[in-house]
Amino acid sequence: MTGGELTLGAVRARLVTDLLHHTAPWLVADTGVVSADEHKPNVTYSAPIGSVDLRAFQDDGSSYEVWPCNDCLPWHAEVVRVEGEILVREWHAVDCPQFVRLVSDD
Repeated sequence: MTGGELTLGAVRARLVTDLLHHTAPWLVADTGVVSADEHKPNVTYSAPIGSVDLRAFQDDGSSYEVWPCNDCLPWHAEVVRVEGEILVREWHAVDCPQFVRLVSDD
């Protein structure tokens, strides 16, 4: 990370801290009871979700196998056509470790 770049983890940590300050300020008092680093991912059915588009076929033309995500409950997939290309769109909880890996720049 260079100078002014934000990472997904930094943004999430800041959102969690801000949310706690507004909804449960007693948890973030100087007691250190809750910190942004201890945030437990919300991967329940009611979690906010995000999507990532993946190629439906490998370079040799064979199809990819799609397996459900073991890390989040709201996971589901759909087949979409985007600009003539067939893609598999996976939906995950935004805190899902698999989703974070898929959307990271690494």
